Formats: sequence, C-alpha cells, structure tokens
Amino acid sequence: MGNTADYIEVKSYGDILPKKGTNSRTPYEHQKMAMQALDKMNQEAAFSTLVVIPTGGGKTYTASMWLLKNAIDKKKKIL
Repeated sequence: MGNTADYIEVKSYGDILPKKGTNSRTPYEHQKMAMQALDKMNQEAAFSTLVVIPTGGGKTYTASMWLLKNAIDKKKKIL
C-alpha cells in the first residue's frame, strides 16, 4: 500500500436539510430519561458525556434525536 495511487480522495460537501413532515416514532421511557439527563448536563457551559443503553435499546435514535434538538441547531461541535 504506501503508494498514493492506492488511495482515493472523497470530498463530502453540501447542506443537511431537515425532511418536511413529522416523525411518527416516539421515544421509549428509558430513552426519554436519557434525554432528560442530557438536558441537565447541557446546562453547563462545557460538558462531555457517555450514553449507556443496552444492546437494541436505541442508543443511536436517542443520541440523534437529542443532538438534533439541542446541538445542531445551536451550531455546537459534535464528535
């Protein structure tokens, strides 16, 4: 591998726009509780956190819903 010809550069760009309409999915109680805990931590000027939910418990859904409502619209950095 070492040869630069072995690598392909991919440039990603463009705007991320919300889809019009409503989401019929509602979070489960444990997901609501996780988002409420994130809300409390978000009141601090700077924070980092880790969401722990069992396998199949909806970590991605929980995190993405919270981030959409609390970080992306406020231009916060997300890792």
